[in-house]
Amino acid sequence: MTGTQGATGEICLSLSEVAALCRGAARGAGCRWGLAEEYGTAAVWLARHQLDWGEAILGNLASGSNTGFHPAPGVWRSEGNLCPIRAGTALCDFAALPEGPIRGVDLGCVEQPILLLPFVHRVSQKLRLPLRVIAGGTELGVLGPDGCDLHNPRREPMPVGIHPARNVSPKAQGLCRTTSVPARVVARLTDLVMATAVPSSEVSARRAGGDVPERDGDI
Repeated sequence: MTGTQGATGEICLSLSEVAALCRGAARGAGCRWGLAEEYGTAAVWLARHQLDWGEAILGNLASGSNTGFHPAPGVWRSEGNLCPIRAGTALCDFAALPEGPIRGVDLGCVEQPILLLPFVHRVSQKLRLPLRVIAGGTELGVLGPDGCDLHNPRREPMPVGIHPARNVSPKAQGLCRTTSVPARVVARLTDLVMATAVPSSEVSARRAGGDVPERDGDI
């Protein structure tokens, strides 16, 4: 990670660094490549909109939420809190189908609801329809094809509903190209990335210039 650390204890990262860091952290936490890519994409969206991507990603990875769910028209059924990355990906798949939000859908309790916003925005662009996100009875925002109007995005687990908002049309806003995040958050994400590192062997160390004795049979 090559971000620049400032005097406030925060590190400034480019969006490509955000994507790589969160993708690697998800891999280190055991996610498959496709899901890890979605973590990176979601983090970049949040960073561009000046939202708290770092703690949200860490919180969701720490929750280990992997509850299965059954998309159905109007209400998705599950036995526990939903992972917003997995649920968001499914929302995109069901965007224009009865199970999607085109007529409104309640997802049940979702970990880190803020992480749903990038996917809802993607769905609104597919449908060319503004969508209102309600979490715990509070509006998180309206996301439209051409812009977003966000209010107090929430991170604690709570029920989430997504419904058409045909009477509004959010406008495009200025988006960030870099983001600042506390150094401790970067450190924790980097620790997860390092979980994917392969421990060095005697042979690999020697080939890299390490002082390791030769042994018969080394290739």
